[in-house]
Amino acid sequence: MQELLAKEQQEEQVLRDITGVQRLEDVTFLDAVVDCSETSLSNLGEKMPLLRELKLNNSALSSVRDLGSKLRHLQVLWISHCGLLGLDGLSALPSLRELYAAFNQIDNLEPLAGKPTFPFKYA
Repeated sequence: MQELLAKEQQEEQVLRDITGVQRLEDVTFLDAVVDCSETSLSNLGEKMPLLRELKLNNSALSSVRDLGSKLRHLQVLWISHCGLLGLDGLSALPSLRELYAAFNQIDNLEPLAGKPTFPFKYA
């Protein structure tokens, strides 16, 4: 249990260092390169509840689901060059208005069905 708490505190300090902000609750934009096989982003929405723009280009993501289900206010998501095969998990981002997902191996756009029309950059 103590190890988990220490790891969480370490992850929060890394986020503070990346953003330059002490109160993660105030962060609205994050630009980072992350390997989700080593670092979990599933709690990002809990730590940064006001996050509106998330730039993860060149990160290693297995799925959009790696971002968790708490990014309620996220409006813009950059996930180009992330090795994604699909967009499963977009339904957990109800406020999403812009998606940039170029240079992935996405072959199924079905998760976009039912989403309001928004700019979608896919190459």
